[in-house]
Amino acid sequence: MLKPTAILLLAILISFNPPYILQAQDKKEDKDQTIRLKSDLVQVRAVVTDKRGQLIGDLKKEDFELLENTRPQNISFFSVEKIDSEAPGAVKPAEPTSLRAHHEAPARTIVLFVDTVHITFENLARAKQALKRFIDEQMTDRDMVALVTSSGALGLMEQFTRDRQMIRAAIDRLTLWRVSLQTLFTPYLAAQIIKGDAQALAVGTEIVTQEEHLDRISQAYVRGKANQVLGESAYLRKVTLSTLRGVVARIAEMPGQRMIALFSEGFTLSDSAGGYETTDVQSVTSRAVRSGVVIYSIAAQGLQVNMVPASLPGIVEGRQGFRGLRGSGIARPVLTDYMAAAERDLQEGLNALARDTGGDAFFNTNDFNGRLQKALDDNRIYYTFAYYPPGDKTAEKEKAFRRISVRVKDHPDYKVRTQRGYQPIEAQAQAQAATPRQKLVQAMSEPLPTTTIPLALLADYFEREGSDEQVALQVYIDASAIKFSEQEQHNAFDLEVAMAIYDLTGKRVNLLTKEAHGDFSSDRLAIAKREGFRYVERVALKPGVYQVRAGVLESATERIGTATAWVEVPDLSKGKLALSAIILNRIADANPPAKSNTDANADSMSPAVTQGIRVYKRGEVLNYDMMVYPAFNKNEQTNDDLLMQTQIVLGEQQMFQGQWRAVTSRVIEKDKKGLHVSEQYKLNNIKPGIYQLRVTVKDSKSKKPVERGVLFGVEP
Repeated sequence: MLKPTAILLLAILISFNPPYILQAQDKKEDKDQTIRLKSDLVQVRAVVTDKRGQLIGDLKKEDFELLENTRPQNISFFSVEKIDSEAPGAVKPAEPTSLRAHHEAPARTIVLFVDTVHITFENLARAKQALKRFIDEQMTDRDMVALVTSSGALGLMEQFTRDRQMIRAAIDRLTLWRVSLQTLFTPYLAAQIIKGDAQALAVGTEIVTQEEHLDRISQAYVRGKANQVLGESAYLRKVTLSTLRGVVARIAEMPGQRMIALFSEGFTLSDSAGGYETTDVQSVTSRAVRSGVVIYSIAAQGLQVNMVPASLPGIVEGRQGFRGLRGSGIARPVLTDYMAAAERDLQEGLNALARDTGGDAFFNTNDFNGRLQKALDDNRIYYTFAYYPPGDKTAEKEKAFRRISVRVKDHPDYKVRTQRGYQPIEAQAQAQAATPRQKLVQAMSEPLPTTTIPLALLADYFEREGSDEQVALQVYIDASAIKFSEQEQHNAFDLEVAMAIYDLTGKRVNLLTKEAHGDFSSDRLAIAKREGFRYVERVALKPGVYQVRAGVLESATERIGTATAWVEVPDLSKGKLALSAIILNRIADANPPAKSNTDANADSMSPAVTQGIRVYKRGEVLNYDMMVYPAFNKNEQTNDDLLMQTQIVLGEQQMFQGQWRAVTSRVIEKDKKGLHVSEQYKLNNIKPGIYQLRVTVKDSKSKKPVERGVLFGVEP
């Protein structure tokens, strides 16, 4: 185990929102490479159009006037960038066998940022279709692209590449970070309740009564619910924006035009007091502005027709299409007003991210690829400026927002689209980590993974009677990246492993640390390097949603790897239908998950796990286990009301869909918690790829089915 001092260091230093420092880099100007500017410079990207909206690309440095807070600035660097200048139209897609991409610096560096923390299953599917079409039809041979999620679900695949096949595989891996239920109790409504809006309190009371199936509740209970909603939404906003801030820091070092396309349903800026908290958004936009990074926001919910969906609990349809809350005086016009305001509330952050960085925000449209193409076309010709910002003597002025404006002299008819401004980044450098353990802690706190040692982290909920430790945490380590030392015909390794668990308020609720030592014979080493090895811990967590962060430190080399995962523990006491995680096995080694190993010994994996995905060979038998927690009294013999359906999906293509059948036909064991279900499938006549296994369960008392999914791979 780690020494007490090491545990204390981890406990003190792990934090969720570290500052990001752009490293200064100087390079000589070259025709094929964009100048890397010093971090104390402000980089400005400007697009100029005439009154017909046509791009203007023949202006010179002396044609421009650049101002900060209305004061003219000396332009230190200037360039005109033209992408695909030989063709006046849209950039042509690259040929599959094009060699130019391997020898020429990228003209564009693009991050496709999917905010999986703020998106539903239906809208994620729509975004995945648009992303695949972008890769197939809009990505060019001069683009460098990375796919990143706010939940960190892609791990090692969140890297810049020109390999379309790799990006497609990453898109296929996109999944929800949690299964969230629709609710009318929005963060906007919660903020109005906290601010003392009497009508909002009445609406909130009726919504909670209907959605939680309660007969009578107090106003204090509703206010408590509002505080909880605002606290959780504030934490999730920080998760998204801290990851986005890390992406900005990474893309700032890349060559070419730097763009981020953000797919999100939006997030509230309301704080716990019902006011607005813009610090995190300003931190992202300020860093983006100073680094010349442009953000385009695309509302993932697409075209919105009805603000109050009839499928939600408590909604009732009247004879004339009049809709309100069942058994209350809250009518459709009141609900519609609150839902419309809630939708605008979610848009404010997306608007600020885009327009303050010189991009644009697109709402209420299903034409995602059209909007992406507009973003590319609008930036086909752009001007780059850089200047040293003026120094202010007082600390107050140094921290104040600074507005940027760019004008074309003698052309008032020209429109210039550029960044709106920035808030100066603190000049004082962050204290650098000194010891290896401090470096591990710092890496774990970063929003994007450190991949020097490739890791995958799985967090699975599987609760059964007689076991309080209902969450299994598994860290998969790529043994081929580990340095082994030969000792008397054995190969030894020395690692330190740490896992920190945070709840939805950002509070750390658990910290697991250990030292792991071991050695392999030559034969075992070959297997370990091929299949990797894992460490497993089981923990007890209260109902809620948690983020798990794992880190591995190699003592001999001080190399580090980190990974992130999410897990949701349902509250079974509420009597609602719920499912555990889906646990995959091979038929030869299918064992109940409750017996997972919890020691620190390396355990070779069978079948192999690659980047968190269990991989099978064609012809093997896939076996899965899961728990079904019925919504009714477990002692009643009414399990025949439960139905289940299994699907296997490749990307958006459905490869297999089973019939709805009784859950009891697949039950292998029952206890007071629920029903242990198991099935198996022979993987014959299935082509190599990354698949998703989906299990859907419903009963006559459920308002809607409950679904769980898990990815698995098939190799030749």
